[in-house]
Amino acid sequence: MQLDQLEPKAVWEEFFQICKIPHGSGNVDAIRAFLRKRCEDRGFKCYEDGFAGNLLIVKPADAGFEKAPVICLQGHMDMVCSKRSDCAHDFLKDPIVPRIQTVDGKQCVVATGTTLGADDGMGIAAGLAIIFDKTLKTGKIEVLCTKDEETTMHGVLNMKNDFLTSDYLLNLDSEDIGVITIGSAGGFCGDVIFPKMETKKCPADACQCLKMKFSNLSGGHSGVDIHHYKGNAIKCLARVMTLALKYGGRLCSVKGGSAHNAIPMDAECCMCFEGVQAEKVSELLENAKKMGEEIVKEFKTTDPNIKFEINKACECSKADCSCISVHDSERLIDLINILPSHVLRMSADVKGLTESSINVGTLNFTATEGGKLTVLARSSLNSFLQAIDQQMAAMCRLAKFEYVGFRDAYGGWAPNVNSKLLKATIKHYALTMKVPEDQIKVEAIHAGLECGELISKYPKLEAVSIGPTVKNPHSDRELCEIDTVAPFYETVKNVILELAK
Repeated sequence: MQLDQLEPKAVWEEFFQICKIPHGSGNVDAIRAFLRKRCEDRGFKCYEDGFAGNLLIVKPADAGFEKAPVICLQGHMDMVCSKRSDCAHDFLKDPIVPRIQTVDGKQCVVATGTTLGADDGMGIAAGLAIIFDKTLKTGKIEVLCTKDEETTMHGVLNMKNDFLTSDYLLNLDSEDIGVITIGSAGGFCGDVIFPKMETKKCPADACQCLKMKFSNLSGGHSGVDIHHYKGNAIKCLARVMTLALKYGGRLCSVKGGSAHNAIPMDAECCMCFEGVQAEKVSELLENAKKMGEEIVKEFKTTDPNIKFEINKACECSKADCSCISVHDSERLIDLINILPSHVLRMSADVKGLTESSINVGTLNFTATEGGKLTVLARSSLNSFLQAIDQQMAAMCRLAKFEYVGFRDAYGGWAPNVNSKLLKATIKHYALTMKVPEDQIKVEAIHAGLECGELISKYPKLEAVSIGPTVKNPHSDRELCEIDTVAPFYETVKNVILELAK
């Protein structure tokens, strides 16, 4: 099977066009301009809303359907830019390179060394395919393409309450065929600021720097996958760094993770042992290798390809190195160790639903520049988000580091089980997939969706979220199962046609 043979052709064609345009979070100007031109060339009116940065594409009602309810098809323009540390892909200029691969016996579209961007390129593609289909006779349709959902939800947070005229919202950003999402978690980012500290310089000929690295972890979505208890490369590395402190190690640099909302797949550090006896450094090497092997075994089920390396081949050996004091190294590494990065609470009301969690997502620090660590907290209870923020602030105060909390906060989405849109979606999912309606799963999720913020601005909106099966989002193993795209697209079409009646 070739890429140009995939069905439904209209959806895949739009998706592959999107893949050609770099569109990571914070870099959506080009994709917005591309989408606007593509739609205006076909005669559709397009609107942008200034600072919010969203794009609205309007298909007017067909003759005879002027009184039909207005439907919004919504997805976000940005994708998570995640890759392994040895991948040369430049997300600012290189296109995503999709290919077909068999995964667990299923034909899938994957990328080459990077995230695919099916989250949410498939949603945008489906919305365009719907309005480009001249055979569909419908009421007015608004295709809303939002900005930076994956990082700050900038688009929906800054949208004014007069941008849409829709009665129903079909969010096309879910990731399991046959599943309808009717609620999602809120969240916020928190930054731990590591200032530039007093440093010590060691000449290259006296330097005894060691490089330690965890790599090839599975990674994944910090909301969808957090309850699988996968390894977090930054947290794994902190354990070995703590061991190194006992041998007089001083921190030169540490970095890990590529996105705050992805579970880190890689992390590495450099620690200096200048002045430490050679036999002690050898003892550390041996004990660190043992600890690394033990950590690898801990995650053999969730992260089967995890690797740990420790060696003397460090950049500091080529020039004078700079490191912070033992005391400051302890403060920084201790904080990384105690920061939670896991499920905090499971829901007492919805079986199997992660209620609250926190993810240590990115870390970048050098002795000469300082740095920052970023976490993403999530909860379906807005009040508990405040509690997590307080806990983060308290830990940072104790460690005497600055904390910038509750950044880019967004609220949750409360379920509406009596929605007319929900009933129509259940009906047509069941008909399309040829299963009884009670086999269609209706759920709330721990990931963040934009529906909550949109409904806060448009309280009369009824909303559901659906999508094709996308696995391992936010990691280089992201895939879209080919056979799920057609039933997803047919369901969207049939729901629109029923509401148009």
